[in-house]
Amino acid sequence: MSAWLIERLHQRVEAAMRVALNATGLEEVEEIRLQPPKDSSMGDLSLPCHPYSRVLRKNPKIIAEEIAAAVPISDGIGSAEATNGFVNLRFEKALLLREGIREALTAGEKLGTTNDYDGQTLLIEFSGPNTNKPQHLGHVRNNILGLVMSNLWEAVGYKVVRTNIINDRGIHICKSMLAYKRWGEGATPASTGRKGDFFVGDYYVLFDKKFNEEFATYRKENPEEEIEKDEYFNTQSKLGAEAKEMLRLWEEQDQETHALWSTMNNWVYEGFDETYGRLGISFDWVDYESETYVLGKGVVEQGLEKGIFLRRDDGAVACDLTQLGKEGQKILLRPDGTSLYMTQDLGTAMRRLEKFDPQRMVYVVADEQNYHFELLFGMLNLVKESFGDRCHHLSYGMVDLPHGRMKSREGTVVDADNLMNELQELAIKKIKEFESDLSDEEILDRAEKIGQAGLKYFILKFTPATRMRFDPEQSIAFEGETGPYCLYGYARVNSIASKIPGVEVDLSDEVLNTLGTDLELAVAQQLVQFPHVVRDAANKIAPSLLARYLFRLAKSFASLYQDPSHRIKDSEPHLRTARLTLGRAVQAVLQRGLHLMGIETIEKM
Repeated sequence: MSAWLIERLHQRVEAAMRVALNATGLEEVEEIRLQPPKDSSMGDLSLPCHPYSRVLRKNPKIIAEEIAAAVPISDGIGSAEATNGFVNLRFEKALLLREGIREALTAGEKLGTTNDYDGQTLLIEFSGPNTNKPQHLGHVRNNILGLVMSNLWEAVGYKVVRTNIINDRGIHICKSMLAYKRWGEGATPASTGRKGDFFVGDYYVLFDKKFNEEFATYRKENPEEEIEKDEYFNTQSKLGAEAKEMLRLWEEQDQETHALWSTMNNWVYEGFDETYGRLGISFDWVDYESETYVLGKGVVEQGLEKGIFLRRDDGAVACDLTQLGKEGQKILLRPDGTSLYMTQDLGTAMRRLEKFDPQRMVYVVADEQNYHFELLFGMLNLVKESFGDRCHHLSYGMVDLPHGRMKSREGTVVDADNLMNELQELAIKKIKEFESDLSDEEILDRAEKIGQAGLKYFILKFTPATRMRFDPEQSIAFEGETGPYCLYGYARVNSIASKIPGVEVDLSDEVLNTLGTDLELAVAQQLVQFPHVVRDAANKIAPSLLARYLFRLAKSFASLYQDPSHRIKDSEPHLRTARLTLGRAVQAVLQRGLHLMGIETIEKM
């Protein structure tokens, strides 16, 4: 479809407004700032006239009246009215209803898509788990944001490359390995029935338990000595020394150490795959820190030769941050030549930019790393002109529970799998309240979809930057602004159709022209906005715009079918067919919009 109805209507309104502005003496106005009115009952688009008051030396109310009188009412424009200094325009009712419904029901998988960025590549990195523990609620928000923004960017024409970087090396990984080596006794995920990432995570927790016991004993035996845990780990701890020795052996490619590392990581990857599968997530490219941690050295050394970076008196290589408009220096290579996270990120970014040549590269990472990415993008611009300008940090806020922030050491971290299981259990209870004749298999399947809808919608209805509190019970409520409510809106159309057997969708003018009440028009106004909302959500990196739109659409259709004068079953034949057709159009948009959010619809609830 070359242009969606909403786009064509906007173009027609702009052309009509240009005619009216010219007739009013505003030929020099370059930009026509049309916007939806604050109150949707005022119309479909509004033009504020206050900016023209100084030019024409007139009251904005008079200007609005003159412009409204000059707007040509034709070609999809139903009316133009002046109200308090605004020109409020309405689209032609019959066109909006007729073409909006047809568009929704004939577009198929193209519904809501545009080719705005056709031929351009966007690379997005999200998830970024560690191989010493399962993914938790914070990862869930990261994963869902990455999933949905990938879908939205594809919908506006980008070729999207979904990437992940897995932290599979370092001292924290060696802690799990050492604990397993000392106390694992040959157990495996298969022998214990434990999911692989949880199995390995148990040994990370066990190491921390054993270390705390060792530290407590040391403090008891040396009461006069004041020492922090980190210092003790690095200077006195036997377990700390063993873990550091294991890291040294890994870096020296010790065969036995690498075999254990590979075995335990593979257990974790199997667990991660299961988690990603439930969330509906896959990746086109995966980086591993065990491979990328050496990449940045070459980039830094080249920068040193070009004078971008400097060598300090202590032998370390650093970036003078005054080049980025900031103070201080950022170390990129330690005096012994080893690299840091920033070094690794520089190398990984350069490899991706050279391999995929994306026009945009997006990092989905929590807001704790805002400053890190400011520096990274600035340094990329120093290394190669405009490379950093292609990059964007999709920063998101922390996720709290109803009782406060998650804390690992206090045992309040919510693992992603356990959370999804809890939501499924809550959904099972709700299903059993309304349905008694479903098989156990059908209940589980339906509950999983309701739980996923609740989880994803709840997270996405908040803007990414917002620090949010996740409430499991509220997330799967069947009423209010929730994913299950949107699922119900979709399934409700099937329920209505089942009560009027033999009535089918009919897109003829004869049938659709019978529509025209305010409630029917309100639904159509929501329908045609879908492509605009998708585009807006993608361009503004605001998936909450899509989430809230789908709720409004479902709610507007509910207002129609719940109204006594609009009961579809009781309507006269042509009107019954038209209203069911309108319902099917709503259903098509809900399904497509929920799909973009990673939510699978349910045919019956």
